[in-house]
Amino acid sequence: MNNALKLVKLIPLWLFFSALDANGQPNLVPNPSFEEMSGCPESINRLDSLLHWFSPSVTTPELFSTCSPSIDVQVPLNFIGNQEAKTDSSYIGIANFRQETGREYVSVKLIDTLIADSTYCVTFYVSPADSALHFSDEVGVHFSFNPLSSSTNDAFLLPSHVKNPDGVFLDDTAAWMEVSGLYTATGNEVYMTIGTFSNAMDIVMSGNPTKTTYLYIDDVSVVQCNTQRIQESFSQNSVNLFPNPNNGTFMVDVTTPGHYTLALYGSGGRKVKEVPVYGGEQANINLTENFASGMYLWIVFDNESIIQRGKLIVE
Repeated sequence: MNNALKLVKLIPLWLFFSALDANGQPNLVPNPSFEEMSGCPESINRLDSLLHWFSPSVTTPELFSTCSPSIDVQVPLNFIGNQEAKTDSSYIGIANFRQETGREYVSVKLIDTLIADSTYCVTFYVSPADSALHFSDEVGVHFSFNPLSSSTNDAFLLPSHVKNPDGVFLDDTAAWMEVSGLYTATGNEVYMTIGTFSNAMDIVMSGNPTKTTYLYIDDVSVVQCNTQRIQESFSQNSVNLFPNPNNGTFMVDVTTPGHYTLALYGSGGRKVKEVPVYGGEQANINLTENFASGMYLWIVFDNESIIQRGKLIVE
């Protein structure tokens, strides 16, 4: 992994809302970039040095920081990888899937309870550690009224209220990858937990067949959304992509004048093509060069926001 910070916007860019106006609402997550501590971590398994965050089970996530006297939990180089913090000088790490010794989770009490029927933009960033050569598409967020708690290392098999998209593997050890989405609150939820909530039999793996996937986590936010702005962005800028399915050649038509970008992502979440498109003009796209048949995710965006997104089938 490069020592220099490398922030890459991979899928879920079709769930990307951080560039939109969140109506001036504050982040409800305390200590969102893990800088507030009771003391610098002196060894692995010392999440208890972190203020506000805690492990809801007997498992022991890590706190990594430049202030640590131990090489094991230093930033950027530590016992399981080499990564700069996305923001400031600290991040946390969880073994989000382990077949034998249990999964790790991190929980936090929000600054305020969520409001019933209100929509919240949820975002956090992950980076797989270099030594964890087993990758999955699984990580998500669960909101609850009470703190999750377990005296074992068993998995919490619960709904993921925001989840990394299926098939988008978190396998780029050089990048901070965004996981984001919308959550409409039931009302009075005040705890948030990050981890893997799926049954083990439903989890798809890639990479070397080791038994652990390990993710660094940084910059967590829960912000009440201005969903009217999001809906207007989609409705006022219609994108037509046709034919679909196709043989690798298709047209893109954005009805609103302006300069836009079309990006295509393969099943592993890697960007495979990016081309400019212009509102009011049809763009002819040709994917014949080394493109395999299958499903691709596409987004059209401008400098401010995502305009529209969808799926493309190449036969």
